[in-house]
Amino acid sequence: MIAPNQQLAAFVTANFKQVTKEGDLLIHPLVTCLIDPEILKKMGAKPVKKQE
Repeated sequence: MIAPNQQLAAFVTANFKQVTKEGDLLIHPLVTCLIDPEILKKMGAKPVKKQE
């Protein structure tokens, strides 16, 4: 995703969540750094545990 600012990045990510409706939305860790943690929390984002 390319967004000119943090607010637009959050808006686009929230829209992805609305489109998927079911299941988990997996967001790359680099993208999560660009989005306000409070917005991620409201979207129901959770950290993914490393697979062994």
